[in-house]
Amino acid sequence: MYTASVLGNLGNYKSFGDTKIIPRIPLNEFQKIVHSSGSETAIKLFNSISTIIYSDKPEDQLLLGFPGDGHVSGYYSKNILKSDADFVQKILDLNQISVLNTRLFKKSETEYIVAVASAEQLPEKIIEAEGKTIKITFDDFQAEMKKVAAALTKAIPYAANPIQEKMLEAYVESFKTGSIDAHDNSQRFWIKV
Repeated sequence: MYTASVLGNLGNYKSFGDTKIIPRIPLNEFQKIVHSSGSETAIKLFNSISTIIYSDKPEDQLLLGFPGDGHVSGYYSKNILKSDADFVQKILDLNQISVLNTRLFKKSETEYIVAVASAEQLPEKIIEAEGKTIKITFDDFQAEMKKVAAALTKAIPYAANPIQEKMLEAYVESFKTGSIDAHDNSQRFWIKV
């Protein structure tokens, strides 16, 4: 059940409810399962994370949220508070920049970095607002985004029709540049298929 839940939620937190998924079997039973794989890599990896998998303390760590509130997040640096995220969201909204494929890092009380997932390293954008600086970088998860864009590019010749081709082309643009507009366009084509 634990494995199915983690795979189904793409992580060990529920996608609806944002609460941590903890195995229902004792640690020693889980260890037996991992050891039965015979994989030294799996055993080593499990041993390095098993304490975290089973940890239910501190209680705040059982929830996804703002690290500044003690919660867990892959989107925010550990010093981000809700007020920081709200400020950056407001400024990005005013500049028509989406946060949907980004991570937020707080360098100081007046400096933030918004890292956009993209295959290409595009020029940085700097926004000055209310005495603070927001630097937007393009190349977060660059290696992974390159692989996805390349695989989707290879799929284009096998599209069933021109609409599917346009959908795939828009996906490729989105993964290459981090453009949410391109992603939205891919979805517009998707509903026509």
